[in-house]
Amino acid sequence: MPYYALFDEQVNGFKAGFAGTSKQSVIEDGANRAYELSQSDEEPCPDDLSSEEILEQYDYTVLEVTKDEYDTILNSNEDGLLTTVSGINNRGVLNQTD
Repeated sequence: MPYYALFDEQVNGFKAGFAGTSKQSVIEDGANRAYELSQSDEEPCPDDLSSEEILEQYDYTVLEVTKDEYDTILNSNEDGLLTTVSGINNRGVLNQTD
């Protein structure tokens, strides 16, 4: 089974809680998040963009991740505008601690 997560290109990390087994669901959830956050901006996100276009506009992408990464991202409580999930770095590589 594939696993997917929302990756923030601006801060080079995964957004907590934005993971799933359906790529389309993660795209839609990520786009909804970006759209809602933009509504307080000087120039909010236009209403006529697709979910994919919204993610592109705000430098988000959906990446396939491992089951361990999926669990870490889904269960992380590290939430915030510029916050990403600790323990995972560039594009889905779990940090190894020995």
